[in-house]
Amino acid sequence: MNNKLYHAVDKPYMGLDDFDVTSRKKKRGRRRSNKNGSDNSLSPEKSLNDHGVFLFSGEVNDMTCDDAIKFILEANLDKECKWDHMTILINSPGGYCSDGFALIDTMFGSQIPIHTVGLGMIASMGLQIFLSGKKGTRTLTPNCMILSHQYSGATWGKEHELIASQKEFGILSEIVMRHYKRTTGLTMEEIREYLLPAEDRWLTAKEAKKYGICDVVKDLKPKGL
Repeated sequence: MNNKLYHAVDKPYMGLDDFDVTSRKKKRGRRRSNKNGSDNSLSPEKSLNDHGVFLFSGEVNDMTCDDAIKFILEANLDKECKWDHMTILINSPGGYCSDGFALIDTMFGSQIPIHTVGLGMIASMGLQIFLSGKKGTRTLTPNCMILSHQYSGATWGKEHELIASQKEFGILSEIVMRHYKRTTGLTMEEIREYLLPAEDRWLTAKEAKKYGICDVVKDLKPKGL
């Protein structure tokens, strides 16, 4: 075969096309450090965490999702935790599907109800995370931009490897469709028509509510979190 062909597989990516793939991969797994080299990636959120609030901002990847998963698990395992709910604030352009669904499964398994608030932009995989909040509490701010579209993926290799990779994409398609149906109440046909057509689907907060994506549209009031 042509020696220019390589065997590799990338994680299916559900984000905006204007992301630079090379720079995106370099950013994965990085934590911000101060001049002394110590990790301070969560320092802006520490006070929020004390109030049961987690700020999910940026790409959906292993690092951001791991931090959110730990936040949820630690609260559930803490016998002294008295929170009647937790809140995840989301401003995200999307990201890696497997990382995002790891967080989503953790959210659904939490014994402490999780409220979600979308602000700025919730796109692609960021939208999937937002949808996973407790029904009746999923809130969008009035100026939040919402993007729903099909995931992206790439693979290459020998013939049998390419054929085998089709199963992964098929499984992921079923997962995404099942998740939309579970969280919006739309039928499969409605999901394909209104939320996952061939083209990107941008929505306002009010339009998102019409499709069952959110429950409430209102300004963010910190005391109400």
